[in-house]
Amino acid sequence: MELTAQQIGLLERLRSHRFEIVAYPMYENYIGVRKGNCGALLAAAGPDRFTLYGEPRSEEHTSELQSPCN
Repeated sequence: MELTAQQIGLLERLRSHRFEIVAYPMYENYIGVRKGNCGALLAAAGPDRFTLYGEPRSEEHTSELQSPCN
């Protein structure tokens, strides 16, 4: 997946707020982000933003993305 400079800047801002950027092989068209016990997928939405794909999920199930965060 190719990202624009603006999208990379947004991911860097998330990292500065202690989000971890992760890859989920099952979801190669999305960017995974994780903080604490929650993980979420971001979908590119134009050249300068992302949208949330699905619902945030708990750490125990981020590889499967099956259980909602508390």
